[in-house]
Amino acid sequence: MLGTKRLLHLSKGLLAALVLSLAWASGGRAQEARGVYLRIGQASAALSGQMKALEAAPYIKNNRMMVPLRLVAEGLGGEVRWDEAARRATIRLDGKTIVLTAGRATANRDGRRVALDAPAEIRDGRLFVPVRFVSEALGYKVHWNGNERSVLIASDGKRKVTVAVQPTAAAAEVLEKAKPMQAFLEKELGKRGIPAEVKVYVPLSQAGVVEALRFGQADVALMGAWPAFLASEKGAGDLVLAEIREVVIDDEKKDAPYYYSYWVVPGNGSHTSLKELRGKSACFPSPVSTSGYVGPMGRLVELGLLSRTGKGEVDPKQFFGSVLFGGGYAQCWEALKKGQVDVTIIAGDVSEKLYREVLANTRVLEKQGPIPSHGAVFSKGLKDPLRSSLQEALLALNAPEHRPLMRQFVSGIFVRFEPSTAERHFAGLKKYLDLAGLEFTERLGR
Repeated sequence: MLGTKRLLHLSKGLLAALVLSLAWASGGRAQEARGVYLRIGQASAALSGQMKALEAAPYIKNNRMMVPLRLVAEGLGGEVRWDEAARRATIRLDGKTIVLTAGRATANRDGRRVALDAPAEIRDGRLFVPVRFVSEALGYKVHWNGNERSVLIASDGKRKVTVAVQPTAAAAEVLEKAKPMQAFLEKELGKRGIPAEVKVYVPLSQAGVVEALRFGQADVALMGAWPAFLASEKGAGDLVLAEIREVVIDDEKKDAPYYYSYWVVPGNGSHTSLKELRGKSACFPSPVSTSGYVGPMGRLVELGLLSRTGKGEVDPKQFFGSVLFGGGYAQCWEALKKGQVDVTIIAGDVSEKLYREVLANTRVLEKQGPIPSHGAVFSKGLKDPLRSSLQEALLALNAPEHRPLMRQFVSGIFVRFEPSTAERHFAGLKKYLDLAGLEFTERLGR
């Protein structure tokens, strides 16, 4: 065996420690926060993740934002009663009672008379009130965004949203790069009436990302194809979004949710087919790489150059005389250039400069694919309205001006997300896993 089980295997003791560390990292689950999001002139509102059409939009009067009373109060969980004869509204929420009358600049709050910023008034058959008074009178905070001319009325508590990412660099470096993404997601969730505090968690391994989803300590994970497939297969989460990435397929640059990888040998060499390389040396980027190991192993089985022994996984040493795991595509390319190995792999999702340099100096013997791109996997425990609101927030990254957020954070060739399913997105990967006998269920140790 190649030691991949040792790379991903979690002993019972380590698993227990991981669960404890995840609980500490997430800070536990707060109660669901309530919020209402409105924009000046917009005839719709977001109520804790649910969109609602308005018969009359919020407006500005005397430098005060006026909002429909019933929508705000009921959106925050309150009860509203209207007395048509007295043109008076009574609001009850969390033990508080407020009475407002159309045309008056005063209100009664728990038996005490208080002043309003502006008189309550009826417009288009709805009672409008100054947003700051009614929200703060009910014990909620008002967050004004002058650039968008919008307001989020929210409880003091915020819904904790944890995003897990696979460790591609030191945790401190990833967390620093994550700050703009965290702010963006918090803002987008706020637009949907969900006050949120977004946290990023960076585990020690890809297995840790899967376990974070599995034990409900992460709401969403941004993952490579292999661990994302594993999360789906083990019931830890659902693939909801697939990345469209800037890749090179053969000689053409494309935006696609898939790509290919290629077996290459020196261009000035004599080898013209993989079968000629029996007993030679090969470099693979990593034993946990989808395009650099899973696909190539499956392709060797397809070509009849490798076969499984019993129910175990295929071993490239059955075909090659020596096998090197270089730690990356660039490292394997260096090994090939220096004559340390006879064949290696290059993939269409590496930097375009490296890809074209490799292909300009090598001969392609075989290719495998399509290899699925990275994706966003949602925890099984993440329910609506937060689930759909978080999906919409991630899809908001599709705007070209927001693309750098993902590129800086975890995916340097990100273009956009598209809705997908595990069955559709991972079809090619599953084929290669079945051919090579790489059983994910053995790698996390139940």
